[in-house]
Amino acid sequence: MIDKKQMTEEEIKDEYITRAIKKTWDIESSVRMEFPVTLGRIMIDGRKTYRKKGGRADYLLFHNNSGEWFPLAVVEAKNNRHSVLGGMGQAKKYAKAMRVPFAFSSNGDAFAMYDFLTGTETDVEDYIPMDKFPSPQELWNRYRLENAAFTDEAEKMLSIPYFYREGMHEPRYYQWIAVNKVLEAIANGKRRALIVLATGDGGIIVSSQAKTA
Repeated sequence: MIDKKQMTEEEIKDEYITRAIKKTWDIESSVRMEFPVTLGRIMIDGRKTYRKKGGRADYLLFHNNSGEWFPLAVVEAKNNRHSVLGGMGQAKKYAKAMRVPFAFSSNGDAFAMYDFLTGTETDVEDYIPMDKFPSPQELWNRYRLENAAFTDEAEKMLSIPYFYREGMHEPRYYQWIAVNKVLEAIANGKRRALIVLATGDGGIIVSSQAKTA
């Protein structure tokens, strides 16, 4: 087998990171690879315009009982010539943009983790072995433990898929962030909600007098 130090990032993902995640995550229903986060900045060169390459999260992991649209973690990969923390900056950037509570980085040797709920990051002594990547239930339990505002009623409401029918485009991440936040507020007894999105982001209509069932 090729020396790990000579592997490309894609080879590290295939041989180590994807395999580690697949041990406890359903790769078909709960994991999205190369998830688009940004479309890429539009550049102007004289009279020509072009779009730069957009940002993509290597892995986006979803709570598998939430109709797929409650993301729990971003995982960013680097080749083995980087440290375990080599992808953490990018992972945190994408996780922050998508309001994802956990960010992970790996170079194929171990996983490092950043918890946005507590503001803590693993250090060298606490790196997660490749065969110990947290399961969906472990991450969900941690999220529920650290986020007391997220109630059982909110979990129940968010477990119902709300967007898909054949032929439709799936919502962009900022749309499901907005929908999830409104549903969570309704589940927690809030009766009024205001959503502010930039023009062109896609319309979302929410009742201003929503009531819990």
